[in-house]
Amino acid sequence: MELVWLEDFIALAEHGSFVRAADARHITQPAFSRRIRSLEQWMGVSLFVRTPQGTTLTDAGRHILASSFEATSRLYRLRAEAQEVAGKTAKTLQFAATHSLSFTFFPRWIRQIEKGAPIEAIQLHSDSMLGCEKLLVHREVPFLLCHRHPAVPSLLAQEPFVSKQVGEDTLIAL
Repeated sequence: MELVWLEDFIALAEHGSFVRAADARHITQPAFSRRIRSLEQWMGVSLFVRTPQGTTLTDAGRHILASSFEATSRLYRLRAEAQEVAGKTAKTLQFAATHSLSFTFFPRWIRQIEKGAPIEAIQLHSDSMLGCEKLLVHREVPFLLCHRHPAVPSLLAQEPFVSKQVGEDTLIAL
């Protein structure tokens, strides 16, 4: 069993297509397919129904999806804790932010924060909401800056994340 197999499984479940999931994982489609097959062989069951229109989860696949999110999150958290104990944590303050907030809100907001106490180094990862959520869930960044609406489902509902409102936007149709 390899961690990348679970990450590939989650990507295929999200994208519903081997080609789109392989692109999202930055791997060739044949190599991606081999890893999914390896996971299915290790599990001893088919996890996807494959059709020319795409893939859907089997009952077994649906059953393990939530646990896969939890397992990958726990493993990344375990790695981060081990690095922290060993004193190898990064000295850079890392944020993930959706594209729109990366260009509009973040620069102003971080300058205001720096006035209170200087920050040594900052790294900003700009991505889609799904990409930013994955960075946070996999503990690649400790902070996510995004828009949020209660009616929009989020991967973060499955984790014990703490949130704080740091600004407010109003959508105006023009």
